[in-house]
Amino acid sequence: NTELLDAADRALAILPESTDAASARVRAMVALGQRDAALESALDFAARVPNDPESHRLVLALLTGLDPAATANARVREYAATLERDHADDPRFLILAAQAYVQVREPELAAQTADKLLTPEISEQLDAASLDDATQLLDILGRRQAADDLLERFIQSQPGSAAIASISIERAYKQGRIALAAQRAAAALASTDDQSPELLMWARLSDVEAAAPAKGYHALIVQGLDALANRDPAAAARHFDLASRERPDSRIAMHLRAIALDRLGNPRDAARLRERLLRLAPDYT
Repeated sequence: NTELLDAADRALAILPESTDAASARVRAMVALGQRDAALESALDFAARVPNDPESHRLVLALLTGLDPAATANARVREYAATLERDHADDPRFLILAAQAYVQVREPELAAQTADKLLTPEISEQLDAASLDDATQLLDILGRRQAADDLLERFIQSQPGSAAIASISIERAYKQGRIALAAQRAAAALASTDDQSPELLMWARLSDVEAAAPAKGYHALIVQGLDALANRDPAAAARHFDLASRERPDSRIAMHLRAIALDRLGNPRDAARLRERLLRLAPDYT
């Protein structure tokens, strides 16, 4: 871990605004038992790159680990409120603040912040990644219709966007509306030249004929799907595990790996995965 800390320090000396390097430094310090110093390091980095939400996410992650829990919750609330105040017009920070309020069980504060995302002047600034985060946040708060309406506005205003199409396909898929997912996938493939790996993956998940992504995370998901179709759950679980390592918070990788584990006769690990998945995405069926 000392070596990891030294490597992170060298990376930060070359790239002082690198969130990856700052995160590696913080993880190494926590592993060495230097939690207070890790928090100070994260705070210093956030002050250096205040307009990068990921720098503040790093701080919030450390604040939630403080003892006692009451102190942690108070610090998280205070930090989230500061983000909301200082970046009142930036949807990325509003989402981050609302997520923090959810983490410390402040649903009313989270809902008030989420409401700001639905105003035209804020929602029109959402990019595809923030739109995905916003719909997930609204789902967690039990506001599924608001999430559906927000997504529909983007589908109508950007019909050729493969990224938005992928979000809409996943949304239908996770709610068990496979026919709608297939309809959206087919329409997206027909209306855009952007045959992104994400779109191709979701098309295959929706049983729509599409080329297989060439490599990486998306290819692993499709390979796992093919293994399930060929009644080889052990190979499928391996592919989905590798996909999860590439993207630890991938909702679909968790969902599919749980299916593979069930078919392998391992319901206990499948249930643990589904528990984690439902915390991230309550609408997954």
